[in-house]
Amino acid sequence: MKNKPTVTVIGLSGQSLFFELERLPQTGETVLAKHVHEEPGGKGFNQAVALARLGASVNFITFVGRDAFGEKIFQTLKEAGVTSFVTQVKNQKTAIASILTSQDGQNSVIVNPGVSDCISGEMLLPYEEVIAHSDILLMQLEYPLSFIKTGLMLAQKHNVKTVINPAPFNKEAIPYLNQAFLLTPNLGEAKMLFGVSSDASLDKLKERIKASKFSRLVITLGAEGALLYQNNTFRHFPALALKSEEVIDTTGAGDAFNGALAYKLALKNEIVEAIAFAIVASGLSVTRKHCLDAFPNIEEVERVVKEYEKEVAKNGTEIYAHLS
Repeated sequence: MKNKPTVTVIGLSGQSLFFELERLPQTGETVLAKHVHEEPGGKGFNQAVALARLGASVNFITFVGRDAFGEKIFQTLKEAGVTSFVTQVKNQKTAIASILTSQDGQNSVIVNPGVSDCISGEMLLPYEEVIAHSDILLMQLEYPLSFIKTGLMLAQKHNVKTVINPAPFNKEAIPYLNQAFLLTPNLGEAKMLFGVSSDASLDKLKERIKASKFSRLVITLGAEGALLYQNNTFRHFPALALKSEEVIDTTGAGDAFNGALAYKLALKNEIVEAIAFAIVASGLSVTRKHCLDAFPNIEEVERVVKEYEKEVAKNGTEIYAHLS
C-alpha cells in the first residue's frame, strides 16, 4: 500500500467572491455585506486542494479562460502542491461564483460557468496516461456530460475506480452514473436521482434505491452526517458533534467530504473507514471561514477521527427519527 495515494480530479476552476451577511436576502431585497473575500474555487478545484491538504498526490485537469482569474488559479494550485493540467481556452472567460453566507453559517451560491460552456470530453484524451496511473478518479457534474462519459471510459479502460459527486444534479447524467464505483450525492440530489419528491421521507428514498441498479452510494446529510448504501443495506454515520456557535461557514463542506473520502479510498481503506474520516474532515471545515483556508490537514483529521469512531461505537449509528 502506497503512503501517498494518487487521485486525479477532473473539474471546474473559477473565481469565488464571498459576501458575509447578517442574513440571506429575500426576493427583491438589497442587503449590505459586512465583509467580502475572494479566492479561486469550483467543486473540482476545491476537492483537489482538499486532497493535497491531506497529503495526497493530486493531478487536477481543468479549463480556464485567458484572463487574470485563470492565471491566479494556476498559481494557487501550484502553491497548494497540486499537479495541475490547466488549459487556457482562447476568447473565453474563467468561471466565476458569488457565495452569500449568513450569520448562522448558511449559504447561497450563484455561478457563471464561463469557459465550461464551450469545452468537451474529447479534451480529456491527452490525459489518458495521467488517469491510468491514478488510484482514484474523482469527478463532478459542473462540466458538460461528455466529461463524465470520457472520464468513465478512460478509467474503466485502465481499471481505475471512479467517484462521482453528482453536483449540480443533471438528470441527463443518470444513465452513466451507475458505472461509477461510488456516487456521493447530498440528500436533495439523491431524491432527484431516484425520482422522489423533495419532501419525501427517507424510507421512500431507501425503497427507490433498493429497487435501482445502483450497488453503492454515500448520501451526505449535512448536519445529520451521511448514509451508506452497500450490499443492499443502509448504515448511518452521524455528523461530527459541534455546538451551534462552532458552525461558522458550511461553504465547501461537501468538497472537504469528497476529497477526504477519495483520499482514504485511494489508500485502499474500507469504505466505512473512509466515510468516518470524511465526516470528520467535513465537520472541521465548517468551523472556519471560506473554503481553501477551511480544509483541514491530515494531522488535524487524525487527531479527531479516533474519538469520532469511539463515539459512534458507543452510541450506535441509528438514523435520526425526523429523517425516517
